[in-house]
Amino acid sequence: MAIPFPWTSVVVDESWLNRNRELAYRYMRCSTEAIVTLKRNRGDSERIIGKYMKIIDPKLMATEFEFVALLMPDYIAPTLDGIKLILENFGKEYPDAPKRDPKEFVDGSIIERLKSERFVEGLKS
Repeated sequence: MAIPFPWTSVVVDESWLNRNRELAYRYMRCSTEAIVTLKRNRGDSERIIGKYMKIIDPKLMATEFEFVALLMPDYIAPTLDGIKLILENFGKEYPDAPKRDPKEFVDGSIIERLKSERFVEGLKS
């Protein structure tokens, strides 16, 4: 549908992040590893999808896997276009929201740290 989406972002208060940056980093490492593991282990991932979505049809499991694997980036992070869309939708209730810069609401430093460490590349296949 080409609608910008902020992904499955982790939303925390800025003061919490300042106090718990290392915990947030470890959480993002685990989340990233889980996504990459899902993508690299198709058979296991399809079985897990089937189990938790209560799907018994292997073709449907494969379809769901393809959908998730293609859609989900290795590093989960909000898109600025997705944040902009949210701010625009808040405009009815909060008239100043659409005027705000989406960058005000995103701290990409943890994702940038993971990328600079080449975390995904370091995961075993």
